[in-house]
Amino acid sequence: TIHGLPFHEYQNRLLFHFYRSCERRAASWCDHLICVGEVMREKALAAGVGIPEQYSVVRSGMEMDTFLHPHDRGKARDRWSLPRDKKVIGVLSRLAPLKGHMDLIQVAENVHLFFVGDGELRSVLEQEARKRNLPLTITGMIDPGEIPEALAAMDILVHPSYREGLPRAVVQGLLSGTPVVAFDCDGAKEVVVNGKTGFLVPPGNRKAFSESIQAAFDSGAELTNEGRNRCLNMFSAEKMVSDIENIYENLRSKK
Repeated sequence: TIHGLPFHEYQNRLLFHFYRSCERRAASWCDHLICVGEVMREKALAAGVGIPEQYSVVRSGMEMDTFLHPHDRGKARDRWSLPRDKKVIGVLSRLAPLKGHMDLIQVAENVHLFFVGDGELRSVLEQEARKRNLPLTITGMIDPGEIPEALAAMDILVHPSYREGLPRAVVQGLLSGTPVVAFDCDGAKEVVVNGKTGFLVPPGNRKAFSESIQAAFDSGAELTNEGRNRCLNMFSAEKMVSDIENIYENLRSKK
């Protein structure tokens, strides 16, 4: 199953060609390949990984109930010592290169930033936020069961990643009724319909990023019902399991 390709345009060219060669060889040994999104399938085929007949798309499903019954916002903010009277922008991802946290710090104004996760860039991001006099709370690693409460603490969820298979954090945000702004890369457009379920931004375009954040504050709540309903139809664990079982049964019947 391809959740994300190991080769990409942001890495060293030697590594790019090495990983691409490995994926091509591995695909030649496989009867079938599953991708979590259409974009992953298209990129893999464009790179010469497998042939079209090998592929199926099965979107990454999840248990949804905990996201459909969000926590009280005030209590969620108290849990992480976030202000109750200020706008909070959250990011749910590793603090790592290509995740776009620095892009958000560069455009954020008059908000409290809430980074859920941990990673190698933590000290760099904290230092940059201090330079810009931006209040920033970083949770560090949290239990997956705490994610719904973290989402409840946010006014909007931002996902400024430069590469992504299928962004589960965005699905979780939409299920919880949190307005979403995401960089328009890879599988993000398979989750967010721009202007209908959230806002998509060209990666690295800070002007558009800033404008979309403001739009999410102004009118994002109006989009959350459609975003939730779309995710309920596309990303249930039951649908994922059923689709994979059908693929296995079809393959077995051909043996």
